[in-house]
Amino acid sequence: MATIARQDQQSRKVEVDRVKLIEKLTENKQKHVAEYDAAIKGYKSELLERLNKSYNEAKKTLKKNFTKIKNQVSNLSEEDIENQSDSVCFIDEIYIHMQKPRSYEKEYDVAIDMMTWDVRDTVELTYAEFTCFINDDWSWKSDFKKLHKMYSSVD
Repeated sequence: MATIARQDQQSRKVEVDRVKLIEKLTENKQKHVAEYDAAIKGYKSELLERLNKSYNEAKKTLKKNFTKIKNQVSNLSEEDIENQSDSVCFIDEIYIHMQKPRSYEKEYDVAIDMMTWDVRDTVELTYAEFTCFINDDWSWKSDFKKLHKMYSSVD
């Protein structure tokens, strides 16, 4: 029975006050922009910290490898030179992987513009539109919230 009710709800449409909808979209957008700004601040801080840590580790590895390779080269025999590769690996490539926050401000702008340009006093929203516009529950929202939580706790 609950499945039937859920399916019925998803096919339902609702008529809403256009001005109130614009206000709600604007409120949701402002909240999103603030969360994005906080996430970016934390992202930059975390990336700089990881960059410094990786740089210091790379310097240690580079010094260790330099000493090792220098000793090997100093002690190369004729036979060793025959088997010597044309290249020497000083240090492996180093990557820092961090998912960056993304702004979805344009999605709000498009929805606000659509409602601003609509000439009717009320507009009809589908279940999916209502979920996004009123409940602020977009397909990208879950991933965005995870990154916001992760990066805005950094500082």
